[in-house]
Formats: sequence, structure tokens, C-alpha cells
Amino acid sequence: MAKSTTPAAARSRAKTTTRTGAGNLTPLDFLLKTLRDEKAAPEDRKWAAQQALPYMHPRLSTVAHSGDVLLRHEDALEDLE
Repeated sequence: MAKSTTPAAARSRAKTTTRTGAGNLTPLDFLLKTLRDEKAAPEDRKWAAQQALPYMHPRLSTVAHSGDVLLRHEDALEDLE
């Protein structure tokens, strides 16, 4: 790949665009704002909901149980009576 010799081709690392620097929204805040915006297109709201879902409602995971079960269900029912 050829390198450009013009200074305009290089991007300054210190600069941020107005769109990036303005608002100080986290990605999740942006998704929720889009989701709740009634003027947004339905496709955009659906996309925002799909992207935000794993952060709002994480999937359940299995946990390995390594301890011994000392109490049976039937014994616990007898103790209740």
C-alpha cells in the first residue's frame, strides 16, 4: 500500500469530531435514547432494542455445583408438617 506524502492524508489522533465528542453519551445511553425516541424510524428503534438487550437482560448461565446435598426434598417437606 502506498503512503501519501500530503499532510492532509494523516489524521490527527488528538482531534475528535463534533459528533463523537458532543453529548457524552455511553453506547448504551445512545441505544436507549434511540429506542425511546418516538420520532425515530421503526427499523432504527428495533435495531437499538436488539443491540441493548444483552446489556439490559443478560442470558442466564449454568453454574457448576461442587458441594454435597445433605438434605432431600422429602425430608424438608416432613419438617414443614
